[in-house]
Amino acid sequence: MSEGIELPEGHHQHEDPPLVFQVSITISVMAVLVAGASLLGHRAHTEELLRETQAASRWTQYQSKSNGLHEAHGYADVVRLVAPLNKEVGEQLNEKYAKEVEHYEADKEDVLERQRIWKMSATWRGAKRTVSMAVKPSWKSAW
Repeated sequence: MSEGIELPEGHHQHEDPPLVFQVSITISVMAVLVAGASLLGHRAHTEELLRETQAASRWTQYQSKSNGLHEAHGYADVVRLVAPLNKEVGEQLNEKYAKEVEHYEADKEDVLERQRIWKMSATWRGAKRTVSMAVKPSWKSAW
């Protein structure tokens, strides 16, 4: 049995064409530039997500303060109805809920002011502020 045909070994010189080195350097530089652009794109996307999260957080704070204010107004109304039955207790409760109303109104204004400052700083940095579709038109005008 024969073991196969052996081909003669040639002594070939493996020379690269003259442009291979230049093309490989160019491709490497282009790959680095694309990677850098991709990194900057991811960073910008992360920053935009952070801004949207902050805006949603401020909207939640505003809603929370509005709900508390609404409840305090409701309790104050109930106290005004019941106050004639026991004037001393009625006056104490009326003062308590009047203070709560003032507190929630001040907190609500504070949240609005912080949002205005945040929006101005975001605009100063050249950032685009996007408003979610879930936000009501009356809310947009408040910001």
